Amino acid sequence: MTTYSNKNSVYFPDDVWSIVKSYGGIYDMKTPISKMTKDIINEVYIQVEEMNENRGRRCPLDKNVSTKKKQLQRIYKYIWNYKIALYIKNVCEESKAVNLKCGDEVYVGAKKYVAGIITKINEYTIQVKPYILKEQIHEYPYELLSVPWCYKVQYYDKTKLGRAFSIHSQYAYKNENNGKIDWNDEFNSCFICNKNICSKK
Repeated sequence: MTTYSNKNSVYFPDDVWSIVKSYGGIYDMKTPISKMTKDIINEVYIQVEEMNENRGRRCPLDKNVSTKKKQLQRIYKYIWNYKIALYIKNVCEESKAVNLKCGDEVYVGAKKYVAGIITKINEYTIQVKPYILKEQIHEYPYELLSVPWCYKVQYYDKTKLGRAFSIHSQYAYKNENNGKIDWNDEFNSCFICNKNICSKK
């Protein structure tokens, strides 16, 4: 049950209260700040500061994410309005893992740079089991400005999976390529191998 208190308490079932809020154009004051990535927090902070007509004391744009998160929480608590609420609602909707499903092959581009399989999906995060790299290292030489270099490439053993970890869905890139992928594919090689550039000098 949801409660609205004044001199006489009035009780509404949650479903009814949702209808009342929707009719009145009231959005939920709670926003999952902790589920936002650092990039999203930075972008949201800048936009909300521009929307905030009563800025008062603000933190400089070069402050760290933790400081900006606290500032956003203060705005949500004391300076909330319909425009900010609608913007945050749309940002959160875009952050949800709506285009992914269990079993999808993804490359994770933060914290752990690795390819693997999605084993669990939450509202904003996913759980990934990474592929294990084969021990053998392949060397592919090339020259750049008459200087010898080489790619050191380790391929994934896709029959073996490592320990699962959780990460925000916005850091996961789904493999949309249905054909064969080569190690030197500029955009898709991350799904089959890990490679590094080394000097041959």
